[in-house]
Amino acid sequence: MKKLTVMLLAVLTLLPAAAVAQGDKGPGRGERKEWMKKLKALKHDFLIKELDLTENQRDEFFELYDAKEAERMAAEQKVKQAERNVRAKGEAAADADYDAAIKAQYRFNTEIASIESKYEASLRKVLTKRQLYKLRGTEHAFQRKLMEQCPPPPHKNSHKNKKKAE
Repeated sequence: MKKLTVMLLAVLTLLPAAAVAQGDKGPGRGERKEWMKKLKALKHDFLIKELDLTENQRDEFFELYDAKEAERMAAEQKVKQAERNVRAKGEAAADADYDAAIKAQYRFNTEIASIESKYEASLRKVLTKRQLYKLRGTEHAFQRKLMEQCPPPPHKNSHKNKKKAE
């Protein structure tokens, strides 16, 4: 059970952008939303345990943490959308389309750093220095465990794959 919890927590860290990309389109959206909700809960449990969060810290920490993660997902979504636009146009993609995708790709890390920096001061008010230091490593540990142990999430085209298998 412990391994399963750790595994599912890692998926939560890796797949928020995939959930945003899926949005409300396609079959299985309710299934995917429920899956993401469960993963988020597992990630919260993992962070509580690994960071040794007190009852007093939890609500404020997760309010900040979830807001930060939502901003990170939105930034990643911008890049993915620019890349999808180029792929959708295929050979008809213009230099302007490529340029938009390239700019999004190269600005992504700067935007993520800006988001992290924006939340640092607030997180310092909630977490101890030790906890804040451990946060990044704990997020990575969650990702690793999840990748090692978890099946991939339901995909919007999974119904097509099932039909092909039959």
